[in-house]
This record gives sequence, C-alpha cells and structure tokens, in this order.
Amino acid sequence: MRYVQERSFIATFLSTTPGYSGYLDSVEGLPRTRRNNWLTLTSPFSAEPPQRFWLGYFEGRDAGYQVRTLESAPGDSHHAIWDLSFSNSIGFYVSSTNPVLWRVRVDDAKLQVPEQRTYRNVTLAAPGKALLSVATRDSWDDHYVGIKRPNPLTFTMDVLEVGCALFDSHLKFRRR
Repeated sequence: MRYVQERSFIATFLSTTPGYSGYLDSVEGLPRTRRNNWLTLTSPFSAEPPQRFWLGYFEGRDAGYQVRTLESAPGDSHHAIWDLSFSNSIGFYVSSTNPVLWRVRVDDAKLQVPEQRTYRNVTLAAPGKALLSVATRDSWDDHYVGIKRPNPLTFTMDVLEVGCALFDSHLKFRRR
C-alpha cells in the first residue's frame, strides 16, 4: 500500500438523511457527552465544535481511506482509527492491525482529488459497498453508526484541509 498525500484530507460530516440528521461524532449517553468510543450521529447542538476526521488515502489492491479522529476540543479523541466491531459498529480504536479502508463517493462517483469546499450527496462505505448506516431508533435515542443497518446515511462533507501528510504520529495535527 502506498500513501497518496494529494488525495488525503481533513473533514467533518453532517448527515442529511431524513430522520437521521446530525454530525458524525461520538456523543452518547446521559448526560450527552463526547465519549470517544463509538461513532454516532450527534445533534449539531450536542457537540461544538463537530468532530474532525483525517482521511488518508492508500492505493494498492484494496485502495481507500483510512479514517482517524482529530482533536476538536481539549480532551477529545486524537489519532484513534475507525474500525469495525464484531457487531459491525464503528469504534474509535487506538490501533488496528488491518484497518478498514473506507470508500468516499460524491453523487455516486468515487472522490478523486478533493478540494477545500463543501460536498453534498456524499456516502461512506466499507469495501463491498456496505454503506454507513444506523438502526431504526427513536429520535431521542443514541444513533450508533455502523454498516449493514436498515437506514443508509448520506452526508454533506465539509473539507477543511487538503493534501494532508500521513497521520503516523499522535503528535501530528494537534490544535494549539
């Protein structure tokens, strides 16, 4: 696998799926706080600023984006990698021996070289087109994000930086 810096970027994701709107984050439980454990859909009012993610592109046989958390506020998750649990939920893991390389599509076409702008009609998927999705739950309940669930998600993706370096150290990309 070869890292491709010009296709790598930092972004936030806002679900535009009817009935399941909110930012990709890790806010869960009561009181509603960022727990840095599981990927959730979070009300825009539950966490400020929204969780930022580094998407580093790797090309090769199973090309795709490795996704890691970026500290959005003091004490937030930083450098944790998105990976799947046994129940197909997406967790924030300190390390992974074989992380999922995620697919990013805009208007159902593979994202090529990202630009610093807002993209609409974005989907994220695991290999094999297993889209990020959520289970059917009441609006007030936690919405854990995973794959192979009945409600596929569509996003607005706000690309904040492009051409990002490899995120190979916990010390990189810290907010000061």
